Amino acid sequence: MKKLSIFFIVCIAVLCFSQGSMVFANDDLKMFNFYQITYKINDSFDVFIQPDMRFKDDINNFDYYHIRGGIVYHALKNLDLGSTYRFVQSKNSAGKWLNEYRLELDIAPKITIGGFKLVNRSRFEYRNLPTSTDRWRYRNLSKIAYPVKIGDFEFTPYISEEIFCDFEIGKINLNWITVGVDKKITKNLTLGLFYLNETVRVGTRSEWDTNHVIGTKVMMSF
Repeated sequence: MKKLSIFFIVCIAVLCFSQGSMVFANDDLKMFNFYQITYKINDSFDVFIQPDMRFKDDINNFDYYHIRGGIVYHALKNLDLGSTYRFVQSKNSAGKWLNEYRLELDIAPKITIGGFKLVNRSRFEYRNLPTSTDRWRYRNLSKIAYPVKIGDFEFTPYISEEIFCDFEIGKINLNWITVGVDKKITKNLTLGLFYLNETVRVGTRSEWDTNHVIGTKVMMSF
């Protein structure tokens, strides 16, 4: 319980620091709905498919959808490598749906220390965009999870931060800080709930918009 208390103190501190370190403009309430089906080929390879739906404008406007499919190679005990294709549809300011195509490469070292599961994933994205030239983007995700068992009840709280760096402008232009919990329901089904604090750079200036995201996860594995 002491470790769990420390974990939640760290979560609160990170959220408070993120709110105090940027100048914010507008904000919005969003919802992300995340689904994933994973199939284990063998001890070294998994394949997966991942649909995702998102709503903005106080969860009144369905404005984003993607489907990802890829393969994960468990190269070492503490290292996963992944290759993914993503198809994205999102609305522009006029409400028109536009298509984006991405190729993604993931490098994810991981380690467990004192019961805490730590992951630091680097993702390199090649983005084929509908309204501008193709470009590269780098995403770095740092995540800490701590499995908890209280009696017969087991769950896994976690906190993560993901930064997005657009090579075209040479700056970080998006940041996600997430606090959530995952619960394994059956051998093949895990459900999750999370809160995500999203900060988005306004153009190339130092002003940021902040959005509050509530999210759900449904993950199946076979």
